[in-house]
Amino acid sequence: MTAIFWGQLSKCKTITISIAQYTCTNPTAYGAVCAFAVFIFLTQLTFTSSTVLWRGELINETGLYDEMGHSSRGGVLYEQVKSGSFSSPPPSADL
Repeated sequence: MTAIFWGQLSKCKTITISIAQYTCTNPTAYGAVCAFAVFIFLTQLTFTSSTVLWRGELINETGLYDEMGHSSRGGVLYEQVKSGSFSSPPPSADL
């Protein structure tokens, strides 16, 4: 919205009669503000899309739970199954 406003205002014409709340003192500066607003918009768009596309590289969630498994009983059983040293318990005779 800023780029559109200042871009349209940069094409203003200097007039001889006085109109309330209308000035056209520096159209070149209005154009520069428009160009800067477009540059900022494109930079933010690029940064946002890059962050979304590479979120897996920026946030590594796989390492968060590595240490939890070793301290719990479930983690020990998982390590036994993974290494092949786990044997299933004998069937219960209480059936």
